[in-house]
Amino acid sequence: MKLTCRFYKNHLPDVEELVMVNVAKVEELSVYVNLLEYNDIQGMILLSELSRRRIRSINKLVRVGKDEAVVVTRVDRKKGFIDLSKCRVSSDEAVKCVEKFHRGKAVNHILRLTALALGLASNDEFEELYSKTAWFYDEKHERRGVAYDVFSHASRDESELKDCPVDANTKKALVDSIRHHFSAQSVKCRADIEVACYEYEGIDAVKAALHEGLNQSTEDLPIKINLIAPPLYTITTTCLNGKEGVRTLQTTINKIKESIEKYRGVCRVKIEPQVFTEAHEKALEDTRAAEAKYNQKNVESENDSSDEDDNTTISGLVIDNDVEEE
Repeated sequence: MKLTCRFYKNHLPDVEELVMVNVAKVEELSVYVNLLEYNDIQGMILLSELSRRRIRSINKLVRVGKDEAVVVTRVDRKKGFIDLSKCRVSSDEAVKCVEKFHRGKAVNHILRLTALALGLASNDEFEELYSKTAWFYDEKHERRGVAYDVFSHASRDESELKDCPVDANTKKALVDSIRHHFSAQSVKCRADIEVACYEYEGIDAVKAALHEGLNQSTEDLPIKINLIAPPLYTITTTCLNGKEGVRTLQTTINKIKESIEKYRGVCRVKIEPQVFTEAHEKALEDTRAAEAKYNQKNVESENDSSDEDDNTTISGLVIDNDVEEE
């Protein structure tokens, strides 16, 4: 039996609270969802709260099984009815909502590991564990979800839990679960390369080289190669050991380079293999957006000053399903 419990002490969310939901059922005038942070209790999104624009097909906006960030608009605490809105959530609020959910999910994972170590068998026992740990710190600091920060600090200094109202055996199991969770955090490693071949083999040579790279993929270190724009590709892997991930990406690049050079093609490294954080990703996206905007202005300027149409086109490479396009 899998133990379940809501992430927060209150049984129902507050009005104007951002929550993550999973779409359970789509009907003609409404969508029924499960609130993931509140033990999958049901909520409803009216058709008018899905989008501010005219809705031609509700199935294009939401689909069963998809997670969505929404805001609570009404709560009937006697009957347990919860009304939600998707269109009132801005993009920035959606990002914050997802981050809050993942923090709560991490705490839930830690406490389930603790419950397993203690041999807890019922949801009532699991809720009691929540009450003495995560909810205890939420109330102490008067901020919902603060338990994640407490547990994060406790992974380096267990004295952070000195005031936790649990017995010694439970505290030891909790500390072990916290350390296991935070030491096992997976990291993303990434490298960007340019692969091209202008000989007769052309596209086939590029495909063969990229598949040589994909052959380095293992269950523990899965390799993905995404097409950004010919001839630029990004290679990524997710792993527990950042150094091992970087080494694997370097080996992958070497294999691609060896293969493409057999056909007198080229492989150039644009971004060296490294551990990529969210900050790295955002900085790279901003840089590329700025470059695209600059290039677009130059193209418009050239078109305005030219009397003839430029019919030059650049054809993209078609890669098999193993190589995804971003």
